[in-house]
Amino acid sequence: MVKCRIVYAILMVILSAFTATLVVITRTNNLAKAEIDDDYKYAISTAPQGLKIDKNTFYISKFPENSAKVVASTNPNTHDTDIVQITNNRNQLGAIWSKVDNRNYIDINNEQTFSMWMYFGKQNSQAGDGMALVLQNDSREAIAKGPDGKPLFGQTLGVWGGDFDNNLTDPNVIANMAIKNSWAVEFDTFEDKNIDYKSILGLNNSFDATRNGDHIAYNYPDSPETYMSKTAIAPSSGVTPRHYFEMKHNVIRDNMNLSDGKWHHVTMCWDPTTSTMQLAYDDKEPDGTDTSWPIISTMPIDVSHFKLTDNKLRWGFTGATGTEFENNMVVFESIPAYVKGRTSTQIFDVTRNKYLDSTIKGKAVNNGDDLELIYNLEYLSGSKEWEGITASIDLPTNLIYTGGSIIYEDGSIEDIPLSKLKDKQLVYKLQRNLSENNLTAQIKLDGIANSDHSINIAKTHSSFKGDSFITYDDLQAFNIKVNKQILIDSKKENPIKLDKPADINIEGTARYLDNSYFYNRIFLLHTVLNGASEKTTSMSSDTLKGVFNTLIKSGDLRPGKNTLKIFVTDLYGNYSNELNFEIQIGKGTVAFGNVQKTVSFHTIHGQLPGSIIPRQGSWQVEVVDDRPAGASWEMQVYADSLYKGNDKFNGNIVYRDQEGKINPIAEPLSIFKQTKDVNDSQKINISDFWDSDRGVLLKMDGSNLMGEYSGQIHWVLIDGV
Repeated sequence: MVKCRIVYAILMVILSAFTATLVVITRTNNLAKAEIDDDYKYAISTAPQGLKIDKNTFYISKFPENSAKVVASTNPNTHDTDIVQITNNRNQLGAIWSKVDNRNYIDINNEQTFSMWMYFGKQNSQAGDGMALVLQNDSREAIAKGPDGKPLFGQTLGVWGGDFDNNLTDPNVIANMAIKNSWAVEFDTFEDKNIDYKSILGLNNSFDATRNGDHIAYNYPDSPETYMSKTAIAPSSGVTPRHYFEMKHNVIRDNMNLSDGKWHHVTMCWDPTTSTMQLAYDDKEPDGTDTSWPIISTMPIDVSHFKLTDNKLRWGFTGATGTEFENNMVVFESIPAYVKGRTSTQIFDVTRNKYLDSTIKGKAVNNGDDLELIYNLEYLSGSKEWEGITASIDLPTNLIYTGGSIIYEDGSIEDIPLSKLKDKQLVYKLQRNLSENNLTAQIKLDGIANSDHSINIAKTHSSFKGDSFITYDDLQAFNIKVNKQILIDSKKENPIKLDKPADINIEGTARYLDNSYFYNRIFLLHTVLNGASEKTTSMSSDTLKGVFNTLIKSGDLRPGKNTLKIFVTDLYGNYSNELNFEIQIGKGTVAFGNVQKTVSFHTIHGQLPGSIIPRQGSWQVEVVDDRPAGASWEMQVYADSLYKGNDKFNGNIVYRDQEGKINPIAEPLSIFKQTKDVNDSQKINISDFWDSDRGVLLKMDGSNLMGEYSGQIHWVLIDGV
């Protein structure tokens, strides 16, 4: 990407019919250099948490022009973090590659996740040129090179081919200059879109002809299909047309401002089952908390393009600047093949013997409850151990901490000194690594909920930083309740009986039991119809104080019995008693409930004629009756003969009643009758009324061939007796 925004410049242009030569003499822009130096100091002083970079992890290419180097963070909160500076001035080119021979590679046969922070300066629209994340099977010294073997700057970003001949139309020539056997996603901070006849001078500045602003895009740098030959028509006849190349961008996002003075988090996830790489850009804040609107894209990758002989793929970064420039920097957070791990968090209310969840009731604890804050660390796979893990855990407020411990997979326990739990944050280094031989560690912090008033405790953040893997997690928000009972009531008839479905309005009242003052808007009304998902609405301020209305739509009601649960909570986590309504639509129904599809009898070990073979296990033949009291039903049963292929079983399925009489059931036989004596819905499993030698059994009439016989049993439900 060569740009010509010149300060105090003298231009001399010599034109002929076939060539154009541009001679530029410039003076140093001290102000711009001072600005980028200030930006450099700002960048390293605000660097997020990342890994240390040593000679065994990454390799800085040795071509003479390489501007890449490792510098230390000056941020006091991340002093143990290294930064890879790709560029920091004009006309620079940088490249850094993973050391495959030291287990830093992408294992294409397994899921891989790697993440980093990227910084593009704060030049805004005057930045250039950007960086590229590259996967390649070229060599450690891989860099885009011209026909003369010299590295290419500008719009190539050090990975794409270069366009320096306005007579050229063959994309193979361009592709041959790129890094071989490669795939790249570029973070481009400059529009190279000089495509009019006069500006096409073989200056390698037309790849972004149809792009708008900074952009993120991907493709294969060494593929001729990535480069599209275009022609600029001469302004007059008799003048030779000029040619240029536009790059085919698989665009993730256009019209961006990458050089905004911020560190941007990037997570890459490789899925070998679909051969795709997912990119998430701006998915985390500098403290590791999740952002609300990350840019996410799933990119297909043809693995055969890399021409690998094993499963190990080199990866790294290239970057370049031209006349416009920026501080291009990377902080590595996790290495793909080193460690794959994950974390999760929970809160366990010891007093109430339950885990908290995110529902209003589910995240409430009572003042004085004993709580366990649980942080689960899990090692999934990797070529290295997850070693040197330091847990930095923001501690929720309004807890009296009484102790802490770490429980490893083998059951060994490591105590956390109580003195570590006195401040707002626990910083503690685990004494053991996680690996294939020690997969898990569970950090438990014990505390007592402590508040003189009901209070919402915000979610808290934690990080777990090892030498080769860093991850973050959040502990859920919860509410400490100083119990303040809410009482609700309704004069609506119960049960509610309708001949056919219709809208139902249920009015009720809500108040604090101590009659303390409140506004309707602090109350939330919760309804659960027929056990479905809970619906939550605010109590309307338009109604009388303490009065609620809930409308049940006719379309949500089903024939027969419906159940409706209503309760109220307030913004402080207090909750009310429950109102439970029964809504009866029509006369109700009787139907089969859970009926076991496959049943069996005990294995036969003898051949005695007349033997009775009992059932295997518990059978389930359930009937559900939603009709009112007085309704009745009858169950009948009949069974087919049993066969093993064409061989018929010498015997039959029979029914032995309570008096011990054995009844054949080749034809339907009545075996159970029921008349309801309650209005509530009733479930009956008829097999519950059978002893082991009663009910449906198998009677053997003579000897049989060995093997498995099968047939069908038919259950017949009759409405009314």
